[in-house]
Amino acid sequence: MNRKKLRRWICICVFLAAVTGGLIFFADRAAAPKPQTVVNTTENTQSSEQNETTDQQTTEPVITEHLNVSRPPFVSPIDFQKLRKKVNPDIIARLIIPGTSINYPVPRSEKKEDSYYLTHNLNGSAGYPGCNYMEKYNAADFTDPVTVLYGHNMRDGSSFGALHKYESKKYFRQHRTIYIYTPDKTNIYKVIAAAAFDNRHLLGSYDYTTDQGALPLWKDVLAYDDPMTILADDADVSADDHLLVLSTCISGRKKNRWLIIAVLVETKDSGETGIY
Repeated sequence: MNRKKLRRWICICVFLAAVTGGLIFFADRAAAPKPQTVVNTTENTQSSEQNETTDQQTTEPVITEHLNVSRPPFVSPIDFQKLRKKVNPDIIARLIIPGTSINYPVPRSEKKEDSYYLTHNLNGSAGYPGCNYMEKYNAADFTDPVTVLYGHNMRDGSSFGALHKYESKKYFRQHRTIYIYTPDKTNIYKVIAAAAFDNRHLLGSYDYTTDQGALPLWKDVLAYDDPMTILADDADVSADDHLLVLSTCISGRKKNRWLIIAVLVETKDSGETGIY
């Protein structure tokens, strides 16, 4: 084979190799999977999730535990309708001090003189022991800064005669809770003082409509500093407090009064409450 033919065969082989390689390359490229286009779907995904969350929030029931929840009506353990019909229409409350003999209806009259129940009993009969009553000076719902109930110091311990047992420190410590039941609520008071004071009219001697409330009376009681007076260790009164004062006489001391002073600690004005 001369050089001319050899050169021709070499060219033919190179050409065939090139053609074959090209065919293989394009065949492989055609068979290879096409690259995927990467799309930033983060925003779309978040938007979709937000829409799903919004839908869920829309379809889920709204919890109204603390919205416009009606409170159960107050049910007094005292049948005031019966008391007023069968005993006395002037009865506005019942006073109870657990563990004592103090358990009395409290009358208050808009028409009668304030001293009427000092000399008349619940059934209207004249004479002793009278009633443990409220004067017209006070609101019948016990919302005044100072509410005073009056009663005789009976020698047999009836009426408010039993209040003199508070002269004993032990008795004082054991009987510090007072309950006032009305048709609309139950007030619970804590006794903070058993005090000897002068015989001034507690409701007419102070202006309880000021921002000082019951404070002026309380300060005067402390300043009076009678040897009979007993104060609780936690005795304290603020301008916002509401006081209940039970007032009676002191034997042999016509110019003085024996006061059991209690501060309002709780009011129950919904649901049912029993006798404590």
